[in-house]
Amino acid sequence: MRSVEEKEVVLPLGIIVEKRKSRHPWADWNWKPVAVFVDMQFGETEPVRLLGGDDFQQYHAGTLSLNLHRKDTEALRLNLMLPEPELYVVLREDEEGETEFPYKPYMV
Repeated sequence: MRSVEEKEVVLPLGIIVEKRKSRHPWADWNWKPVAVFVDMQFGETEPVRLLGGDDFQQYHAGTLSLNLHRKDTEALRLNLMLPEPELYVVLREDEEGETEFPYKPYMV
């Protein structure tokens, strides 16, 4: 635990992205961030397939740092009071394209 005087706390978050079959005629798959896990660390080089079904798969897409600043306390408190607190995850297309997972987490 960090002291109260610190201005920032950094949390490593494992980003889970779901690949689901699309019903749209121009896209085969929909990709969507669906969960995060605090302190989750897998290999950084290749996504790990976590779950699967007939029409979906979930991947650990990578680990990003969430920086919580002391001055953002009010906004963080209001977010935590929601029935389901929210985070926004930005994915970027993987230019290297070495795996079946076409995106990399960029920002949370």
